Amino acid sequence: MPPLITVTHRHGIYLPEADLWLDPHFGVKRAFISHAHSDHVARHELTFCSEVTRDLMKTRYGFKNEGEVRALPLRDVIEWEGWELRLLPAGHIIGSAMLHLTRKADGATLLYSGDYKLRQGLSSERCELLHADTLIMECAGAEVGAGDD
Repeated sequence: MPPLITVTHRHGIYLPEADLWLDPHFGVKRAFISHAHSDHVARHELTFCSEVTRDLMKTRYGFKNEGEVRALPLRDVIEWEGWELRLLPAGHIIGSAMLHLTRKADGATLLYSGDYKLRQGLSSERCELLHADTLIMECAGAEVGAGDD
């Protein structure tokens, strides 16, 4: 098995090898935004997200030309600076996505999910999982019965 992808958690979830933040609450150079809830959205120099999340951020938060937003299609593999990125449906809300990252040099993989839901919802695609060496789930304070489905 190849060495795991390095993950740090100081002021947020950061992948130093890829120079990529995962759902940071503050502006950074490069970030992945998993979905368009306000606790996951900030303006960055470069943002990766799903197409629907991009559209929701434009409509809901007034994103115009503040940095580059690269909307990635679900399930397609995108090559980027020695990495393969693939977005998978997270099942949380419309447009929510998980990021599957593969280091091309040795095939090490990581799956990151912001909020997710395993059961089928009414307004989002069913969650799809893909094997990974490292799994990161950023799930903030969900309460049983809170009605935030």
